[in-house]
Parts: sequence; C-alpha cells; structure tokens
Amino acid sequence: MVQAPFEILADPDRALIAVTLRGFWTAEIFAAYCAEIVRAEERMTAAGKRFDYLCDASAFQVQARETAELFMAFLSQPGPNVRRIAGIVPNALLRMQGARVLSNDRQRLFGTREEATAWLRSDGAAAKAA
Repeated sequence: MVQAPFEILADPDRALIAVTLRGFWTAEIFAAYCAEIVRAEERMTAAGKRFDYLCDASAFQVQARETAELFMAFLSQPGPNVRRIAGIVPNALLRMQGARVLSNDRQRLFGTREEATAWLRSDGAAAKAA
C-alpha cells in the first residue's frame, strides 16, 4: 500500500498543526499540499487560535530544486496566526536543504521529535514568536 505524500492534522485544543511529509514531490503534490495547509489554517483561525506547526519530514526525500524553491516561497510568508514552525529532519542532507528554505527565527529544524516539541513548548520560543 502506497502512503499519501503528506498528512495534515489541525488540533485546535493543542493550538498545533501536525504535518507529515513523505517521498519525492512534484509541483502537483506541492499544490495539493498548499491547498490542504490553507484549509487547516482556516480551521484553526475559525477556532480563534494562534498556532504552531510540528512538521515531521523523517520520510521526506531531498527534493528537486524547483520543489525546494516552492517550499522557500511558501515558508517565507507564514500566515498571521502562525507562531512557530518546528521541523523534524533526521537526515543531514535534507536538513541542509531545509536550512536554506527557512526564512526566520520562528522556524527551526531538529533531529528528533522530542527536541522539536521541547522548542515549541519553550518560553524562549514563545517570546521570540510574540
């Protein structure tokens, strides 16, 4: 069974959008991802929430330059209710590509879920995001 290239779960109770990314993407997959992200952000905003992202890219592959550039443009303009974006990226090569995509100090990459979650919960991260 083939797994979907992404999963997105909006959790207003935790003020969190959890994202899982998998595989190698085309522009069409990226467009479908963006549409789902917009819907998830709209659900959170309708619930009156500012929120964080926890993005698990453990099963994501290093992407073609075109896809990386799409991510860069997308992440350079986070929605007004996005506080922080924490990425779980255990692969060193993918982390290097991801570091070029991130656009500000409200976006960070981590090797483990525990590190990413700790940063999202930290007072320092909250202060920088305010």
